[in-house]
Amino acid sequence: MQIVQNKVLRIIANAPWFVRNANLHKDFQIQDIKAHIKTLANNFHCSLSNSSGAIHYNLLTHPTHRRLKRGRPHDLLH
Repeated sequence: MQIVQNKVLRIIANAPWFVRNANLHKDFQIQDIKAHIKTLANNFHCSLSNSSGAIHYNLLTHPTHRRLKRGRPHDLLH
C-alpha cells in the first residue's frame, strides 16, 4: 500500500524520479501508511479505557510472553 501511495503522490505532483518520497509526504501533509496505522492503534488504545468491554475481555493488559512475530496493535505502541 505504501508503494501505491508513493506512486499516486508522485503522479499528482508530477515529480521526477529523484524527488524523495518523504518530501512528497511533507509537501502534501500526508502521513505514510505505517505512521497512519500507528496513529490509529494509539487512538484505539486510548479509547479502550472508556470502554466497558475492554475490561471484560482484558484488552488493556499486554501479554507478558511474546514470540518473535510482532503483529498485534499494541506492539506498535512501544
